[in-house]
Amino acid sequence: MTSPLSSTGVSAPAFPRLALALLATAQLIIALDSTIIFVALHEMGAQLRINAQQLQWIVSGYTVAFGGCLLLGGRAADLLGRRRVYRLGMALFALASLVGGFSTSAWLLIAARAVQGIGAALLFPATLALINTLYAEGAPRNRALAIWSMASAGGLALGTLLGGVLTQTFGWASVLLVIVPFAGGCALLGGLWLPRDPAPQAGRSFDLAGCVTVTIGGSLLVTTLVQGPEWGWLAPRTLVCLAVSAVMLAAFVQIERGSRDPLMQFALLRLRSLRAAMLLTMLFMSSYGVQYYFLALYYQDGYGWSALQAGLAFLPPTLVCTFGIRIAERMLTRRSPRRVLMVGMLAGAVGIAAVA
Repeated sequence: MTSPLSSTGVSAPAFPRLALALLATAQLIIALDSTIIFVALHEMGAQLRINAQQLQWIVSGYTVAFGGCLLLGGRAADLLGRRRVYRLGMALFALASLVGGFSTSAWLLIAARAVQGIGAALLFPATLALINTLYAEGAPRNRALAIWSMASAGGLALGTLLGGVLTQTFGWASVLLVIVPFAGGCALLGGLWLPRDPAPQAGRSFDLAGCVTVTIGGSLLVTTLVQGPEWGWLAPRTLVCLAVSAVMLAAFVQIERGSRDPLMQFALLRLRSLRAAMLLTMLFMSSYGVQYYFLALYYQDGYGWSALQAGLAFLPPTLVCTFGIRIAERMLTRRSPRRVLMVGMLAGAVGIAAVA
């Protein structure tokens, strides 16, 4: 039987379970960091005298940097090595969280959140690529992907719960500082528990022109989607961001079509299963993924709850997510992924409708 590592040049991990723990922790941190800040926004704004628009950018700075730099992170993992990029991403997370926790101004905090987003953009493709190369296709890889996915969904739900407890007990800075030891520890342990990277492939490059155009275009597109409701969809700056984004992304497409080593293989978009997966991911994140932000603010501003009470309100979904993914893992052994997805999306739609 051929090992999944034989064709990649990656050595097998000496500690496969510990390696998986590091990869799952990375996904947990990525998801956790997108929601842990929500419950702390109320106290953060009061203590630092941050206005509503700046508070929005504390949330959006992470999202914009993450989405805008994701393709660049994937290419970095391919060229620099997945273990190396994993450790770099974790180190950026630790450093940015430390700076953010001691920030005394809104803009320094926004910058720290943006650097966290860059760290996430490096981590996400590196961890997924490591799972696909370190674990054999079939049951081992399915189990690894299930644990990785459970860490992601659990992080989204756990973030608001943990954020409420930390904010109430130690103050808003703790929601950032709590990341430091975990990210720093993973950066160090990655050198011990993850296999060494193979020698870089000859003839490959960063595709600098493609990286620049897609990063600028993607960042401006995410900025437009995030800020459009507040700026106004027909406001001049919204239209300028959208227009520049369209120009940059169109340039990216032309550059990639003529590149010998393209950053993105557009032929992949012909795969129906991939298009469906991308659509479902978009629907999931635009519905389920954003509700934590609005509910965290609504619980505090609408109901007058404390940060702790608002955080504890997310305990039930945290538990349900944890057990739900275990159930889904078992269902996938007996049912097709399509049926499991349909059940999950239907259950999510019913829940969101009930909340509304």
